[in-house]
Amino acid sequence: MKKIIREDARKFAFDYNDKPLIHVKAGERLEIETWDAGSGFFKSSADKAIPGNRPGFDRVPPLANPIAGPVFIEGLERGDTLVVNIHEIEVEKTSWVAIGPKRGPLGESTRWPELSSEYTTMVFKHSVGPSGTTMDGTLHFNDKISWPITPFVGTLGVAPDREVATSIDGQGDWGGNVDIRDCKPGNKVFLPVYHPGGLFYLGD
Repeated sequence: MKKIIREDARKFAFDYNDKPLIHVKAGERLEIETWDAGSGFFKSSADKAIPGNRPGFDRVPPLANPIAGPVFIEGLERGDTLVVNIHEIEVEKTSWVAIGPKRGPLGESTRWPELSSEYTTMVFKHSVGPSGTTMDGTLHFNDKISWPITPFVGTLGVAPDREVATSIDGQGDWGGNVDIRDCKPGNKVFLPVYHPGGLFYLGD
């Protein structure tokens, strides 16, 4: 099976000018390793989401939410539809959530102003499930609270027709940073093709 390794998954835009990382045939399975949305920055609670401390945040828009690609699918042409079958998702041993002042749905809260007063990062440990992997594992919020891991792909799509869209903000009929929980194993995603080979990207 062909594979894109994590070290090569550092694109920050859906760009039709990119040289394909890999070529596959229609219906061929492949494996893609990705970074998390923070590019591996958040490893402990001491790693705060302060923009000045994060690599790539001196750029506008920030170099965040890296994606792998593009994948060139042989035979695809403009006007075709790419059908992406998601077979398996295996997550890392930890995950995280990071908040900061005036960010998120409660960032401007007058009822809970403490939620917007400082930068906070929490890192959660994962344990493997019956399969021996994290595909059916458990996330441990703390010593008393845990829940099943239900992974999904946060960002996927093809190169748009004319524009270049960033992986952090871009969205359209071509895909993008959609964060749809239905982009999970067992489901299919249908994407319009604008360029030869489709030029498919995935991450997050």
